[in-house]
Amino acid sequence: MRYTVSTDFIPINETRGTIQNPSHIFSIEVSNQPVPNSGVLLFPLNKYTFTNEKLYVRCVDGSAVINVVPFIVDAGVVSSGGSSSVDVDEHFTDDDLHDIFDF
Repeated sequence: MRYTVSTDFIPINETRGTIQNPSHIFSIEVSNQPVPNSGVLLFPLNKYTFTNEKLYVRCVDGSAVINVVPFIVDAGVVSSGGSSSVDVDEHFTDDDLHDIFDF
């Protein structure tokens, strides 16, 4: 769903998913309450994943359009409490190194 946001907070309908700020100029504030400076900034061309949250968004410095999809965009992301982290397996064996460097 697309939302046009101004400097006033608006609620988003989704309670799980990904918010994308496709603007090249404007920053978006994302918060769990409609209070200025209570959330996190979503800078231009970035995204934010969330789970089981009622969120509010506003444009910090003007008016912008944001995209919200009801799913997590990044594969391998573990979501918890509205934040996300990447689950990466960094374990290498001698066989892996042999295959890479062809000893």
